[in-house]
Amino acid sequence: MSELKTEDFIEFNTAEKRIYALMRNGKWHHAQTIIERSGQREGLRRMRNLRDKKNVLEIQRKRMNGREWAYRLVLA
Repeated sequence: MSELKTEDFIEFNTAEKRIYALMRNGKWHHAQTIIERSGQREGLRRMRNLRDKKNVLEIQRKRMNGREWAYRLVLA
């Protein structure tokens, strides 16, 4: 897995940087955690924007309990 360089972060907005910092470990993260970390109610939308970023292969999701979902980044 290659790390993003400083110049790669130019395209990220502040919320996307926060979400990437949380999720780059490849572990599952609850939707509410992602929203809180982003600092915006639109945290999941900002997370989906990461699909278009260099080094992000995919965003996986799985159902946890009832209506609760968890997400993780798969990085190159």
